[in-house]
Amino acid sequence: MKFNPVTKELFTDANELIKTLHCPRKMRWTELAVTRDSAHRHCHACAHVVLHTAEFTDEELLATVRADPSTCLYIQSGQANITLIARSPGGEST
Repeated sequence: MKFNPVTKELFTDANELIKTLHCPRKMRWTELAVTRDSAHRHCHACAHVVLHTAEFTDEELLATVRADPSTCLYIQSGQANITLIARSPGGEST
């Protein structure tokens, strides 16, 4: 996956937009309720489940977000399956 920390856009390695991340409540992973599944946490502020992207493939996340566009995602810049980018995959400056 590719993530632009400036625009908050998450792309597949094939440059398909998965989601633009936005949390109006600015919740941190450590503030979310722990669940039985390490790939999920629960947000008490909005009652959504938040998925940790380190536990998913590009295809899994894309399918999940397509099925429910309101899916909340968490990204850590140092996780193994994320490449940070400074430009959109199409080459345009952000």
